[in-house]
Amino acid sequence: EDPGIHVILAGTGTPAISESRSHPCTAIIANGEFLIFDGGAGCLDQLKLQGYPIGQISQIFLTHMHSDHMGGLGDLINLSINNGRRNTLTVYGPDDSKNLTHSLYPPTSKEYRAGQDDTTDGVPDQRLANELTLDDLPTGIVWDDSATPPLASIPGVTTMVNGINLTYTPDVIIRLGNRQLPQGDPAEAWNQFMAVPAPIADMPDTTGNNGWGEILEVYRTPDDATPIIVSAFLVDHYPCFPSYGFRIEYEGKVVVLSGDTESLIPYNDPKTSEISYWATYAAGADILVHEANNDRMTKFMLDVVREAFPEHQEVFDRAEGAMKHHTDTFDVAKAAADAGVPKLVLTHIAMPTPNNTLKNYFIRGMEQFFSGEIIVGEDGMDIYLE
Repeated sequence: EDPGIHVILAGTGTPAISESRSHPCTAIIANGEFLIFDGGAGCLDQLKLQGYPIGQISQIFLTHMHSDHMGGLGDLINLSINNGRRNTLTVYGPDDSKNLTHSLYPPTSKEYRAGQDDTTDGVPDQRLANELTLDDLPTGIVWDDSATPPLASIPGVTTMVNGINLTYTPDVIIRLGNRQLPQGDPAEAWNQFMAVPAPIADMPDTTGNNGWGEILEVYRTPDDATPIIVSAFLVDHYPCFPSYGFRIEYEGKVVVLSGDTESLIPYNDPKTSEISYWATYAAGADILVHEANNDRMTKFMLDVVREAFPEHQEVFDRAEGAMKHHTDTFDVAKAAADAGVPKLVLTHIAMPTPNNTLKNYFIRGMEQFFSGEIIVGEDGMDIYLE
């Protein structure tokens, strides 16, 4: 009955193990719906600790197939049944790559533009997702090199959800048959309450950019005069492909979630009149929840630990490489400015921010690009939009 939108930060961390930040998960409560966006490990514990009605989870949306964003999905599906869920739970997420015709890089990315510049030596991968082959094994895109590989593409939400259903079938049937539900066939009850995958289809592709810059409606409250609407759009988290952000709309109010992404601001001429896709994705949004990494803080930390622990160079190299697939705080600020949003919430934060001093340092300099409100997200925050 609440007329507003609750934006609940159940997990604001990264794959790193943290005492203060769970793996990524954002929940939305609006119009009687309890929607989950990503389900990293520990997210269910956070939601339970905050007192939210686990048994009323209605839909789950996954931005991409990295484990820190879906490692807690089994708990969300199974334990929500044990805590009173009596609806079929739909899980929306990336389809098998062989079914998609998106290009791997957005036209605004530095990798894509490098291939258009004859002065560069490197030519990036500009194929479509359904053109991936076993030759992609060196990149880690495809990992089965057997004679007749069962996987010649990136598996999507259907493979994952069906596997979770199979794994939890004995547990749920035993519990449902243990009189925890009205009498009936427990197997039939499980079929009713189990999760159902809903792969996100191709983007509309009205621009000729293979779906980049497009927004696709994936869920709408049925038979409702004032529905809550969830739409998906492509973001650049290559090589984890495809990756999506989500736009949630209800009664004129809009919340946009970035998912994991590199900057979608053009890398060619900074003086160009061309602006980022965020001007479309987050147009009219009241709140933009965007992943953020402070590259300057990260580099400083890596320089210190490299000197202190020279035997662990591989670990630090991987951390430095991961920075390239996320968005620096300055570029997050530019994206929010492009979109014209009044409130920016930062999540997927790798740097320790245990006090206001470090939080202020984390967002330092963003004000030169974005004049709106900036919130450094913390687990347990409930940001209310009236």
